[in-house]
Amino acid sequence: MFLTHYEIAQQIVRKLAMEADPELKGGWDELVVRTGFNKEKPVATLVWPSWRLEICTFELPQHYIEDEVWHIRTSDTTYEINGKCVTRAHGKDNSHDWDMHPRAYVSDVVDQFLDGLWTPPWRCGFCRDRISGKVKPNW
Repeated sequence: MFLTHYEIAQQIVRKLAMEADPELKGGWDELVVRTGFNKEKPVATLVWPSWRLEICTFELPQHYIEDEVWHIRTSDTTYEINGKCVTRAHGKDNSHDWDMHPRAYVSDVVDQFLDGLWTPPWRCGFCRDRISGKVKPNW
C-alpha cells in the first residue's frame, strides 16, 4: 500500500504520541502536521497551532517503519547537547562546536517543549512571554 507524505508524517506523530509521557499525551494530540519539500526532499513540520509556532521540522522517510520512529532527528537547527535541546542561532554562532553534537530527536524536542523546558527562539503570536519563560503550552 502506498502512503502519501502526509500519511507517513501522521503515522510517525501518532506512534510518538502513543509512547509519550501520559502527562504530555494531550499536548501531542494538539500538534498539527504540515508537509512540504525542502531541497526536493519531503519534510514534515510540527506546529503548535494556538501560538502559530513551528516546533520542529524533520525529513520524512520513504516508508513508514514503526521501529525507526524513535531515531528520527530534526532537520532544522535544533541540536541535543547534554540531554537538552539547544537551537543554533542563524549566522556565525560559535557558542558550541556544532559539528560535535547530533541533531535532536523529534520526540525529545516535542516532549521538552510541552514540558516547558525548551522553546524555539523563532517568532510566534506569543514570542515575548514564551521566550522569557512566562508561559508554557496548555491543553
